[in-house]
Amino acid sequence: MEITRRKIIIGAPAVALLAWSNPQAAHAEQVHLSTAGTLSPVTSAPFVSYSTDFRLEYRLDYPLYVTLQRPDPDPVEPVQVSVLYDGRLFDPSNSVVCSGPGNDFVSQEISAPQTTSDGRMALTFLIDGGRTDRAFVMPLVPKDLYPSENLGEVKPIDVSAGPSGAAASEVASMQIIARELDTGVLPWGIELRAGWNAIEAPLAGPGDLYRLPVIVHCQSVGPGRTSDQLQLEVVGDARLVTSVRVESAMVNGVAATSVLGTPSTESDGGRLRARFPLAALEAGDALTVELAFSPAAGVSTMRNVVFASVNLITPPEIVGQRATGLTMATDRSASGIPNEQDSAVGTI
Repeated sequence: MEITRRKIIIGAPAVALLAWSNPQAAHAEQVHLSTAGTLSPVTSAPFVSYSTDFRLEYRLDYPLYVTLQRPDPDPVEPVQVSVLYDGRLFDPSNSVVCSGPGNDFVSQEISAPQTTSDGRMALTFLIDGGRTDRAFVMPLVPKDLYPSENLGEVKPIDVSAGPSGAAASEVASMQIIARELDTGVLPWGIELRAGWNAIEAPLAGPGDLYRLPVIVHCQSVGPGRTSDQLQLEVVGDARLVTSVRVESAMVNGVAATSVLGTPSTESDGGRLRARFPLAALEAGDALTVELAFSPAAGVSTMRNVVFASVNLITPPEIVGQRATGLTMATDRSASGIPNEQDSAVGTI
């Protein structure tokens, strides 16, 4: 099972979104198309895709949580909300969380999406009437496009609201437009996978083995070369391992001792954390790293453990990284993930 950052964002409880009501937090390119009422994104999340040749980036700050302000509430009539969206980027959710009677929030059904004349998808749902302020969680789930996220120009998201059954009497609308960016950097990406081995450990409960990532594979998927500011981070339980070092590193099957720099190591909250500077990889390069760990001696029986992991650290200012969803591998032997050859495998 793969869990991407995008899924984590969408999978967060709707309650957390509803609890945050600062309109200044939204960053979408928003255009108000009518003034009788106001639709406003409270919080948004970025969705990035590319032109077909990867030269341009399209960034769509799609709204997660939207408020509707209307000066003349109808105490009886529900409000119908219509959403037009690019079906290449989003799937509809099964239902929508929106404001109900009083201060309650309820789950409402949404209509089956229909294709519009401009190639977008359209869905509708109802919000309870009788309030000047209403809110809803946007019923869109972003798709995982990788490795085909170079779709070309992105269509906008249009949201409108009006009395149920009277589409012509629209009271509020907004449009979210994707920004076209030329970052000057050809997008790049890495897929990381790990092979695991185990050492004996005095763990309470079933089993007495502690798994460590002894082989790390990094595949540069292009189309550009990777950033030279990346770090390969290895984490283990500081009570069980005292150090980690690189035994060998190969790029495309050839020894490449300089591809990984001298690590910085620290012990933080029971975690042994080593970060190795990683040199830039050309598109298509395959890096294989063999790691060695020094086990600790005289360890007492442990009732909890810090599971080992390996991941790529990217500085926040670095641009152009593709969302491969494969930049971290961790031992998940306690999560119910089936084992393969006595090792828990998986990526998050």
